[in-house]
Order: sequence, then structure tokens, then C-alpha cells
Amino acid sequence: SDDLNVDVTTFKAELLDLWGSLIGTMYTLYQAVSGGVDWGTTAEALVKISPVFGLLFCLYVAVATFCVLNIITGVFVENTKTMLAKDETSLELETIEKKKQWSKEIVMIWQSMSETDAEEIDKTTFLEGMQDKRIQELFRRVGLEVEAENEGLFELLDFDGSGLINLVEFAAGVQMLHGGAKNIDMARLRHA
Repeated sequence: SDDLNVDVTTFKAELLDLWGSLIGTMYTLYQAVSGGVDWGTTAEALVKISPVFGLLFCLYVAVATFCVLNIITGVFVENTKTMLAKDETSLELETIEKKKQWSKEIVMIWQSMSETDAEEIDKTTFLEGMQDKRIQELFRRVGLEVEAENEGLFELLDFDGSGLINLVEFAAGVQMLHGGAKNIDMARLRHA
């Protein structure tokens, strides 16, 4: 009988401690979902009153835990999507910037080859320009390996066969041949 009274008294004290007031109940619920107290131990007092209370408490813990997990997952997914969108935008801007720089370098080569700012360059002027190591380096910067003696390159750039190349033909030809000497060699084979 004394053991029963001690158990009942201990049970009432535990119940009042965990669930005896609104603030106490809120604190217990918070601890149960945040790891402050083991929710299984907390649920035992409710199960002793009624299994339904224990079941409701377990349902609360499950819903609260899954809601928090979903919110955290949603935040991570949203942050990842935002960072990906920024990366794509940065990549697009970088590509545009590279194209602008490439265009500037093409114009720089053109202006270096036609010192008089001519609209067209003949084969002789082109070949004289190709002797300049500075112009050869500019070609390398745009991804085209060239040699000083390069009559074949002029023919590849002269799309209309007029014996003259203009800036549009020059830029289109360099873009087409962009890359190592292998691309130039392949174009020569096709052109021959």
C-alpha cells in the first residue's frame, strides 16, 4: 500500500511537473521536439492516464518533426536554386564579356594589319602584316596559331575570292578557324 501511494505520489508530481500548467505544457512540448527531453519518457505519463493521450502526443511529435524537416529542406532547396540562378547569370555575363573581348582583339588585329584604316586588305598587305611577331601573338590570343608565311590563310579568309578581305570576312574566317593549327590544316584541305 505504501509502495502504491509512493508510485501515485511520484506519478502526480511527474505529471504536474510536465503537464501541470500551460507554460509547463508548452515547455514540455518544445523539449520533446527539440531534443531537450526524451519524448518517449514524456509520453509515458500521458499513456498512464489514457493511451489516446499518448497517441496524440506521438502524433504531435511526428507532425512537428516532419514540418521542421520540410521547412529546413525547403530553405536549402530555395537557397540552392537561388545560387544556381546567380551562377547561370554570371556564366552568361562571362560569356558575353569574353565575346566582347574577342571582338576587340579581332578589331585590334585588323587595325594592326591595315595601318591606314582601310576597309579592305589585299594579299600583300596581309602577308606583310603576318611577318609582324606582335600580330602573330594577337592571333594566338584569339586562339589561332599562325605562321609568318601563310598564303593559305589569306585564301581561307577571302570568302568571295575577290583578292581582298574586309573586316566582316576576317572576323568570320578567324571565328571559323578558331583553335589550333589542326583547324587551319583541316580548312586548307577542304579549300584545296
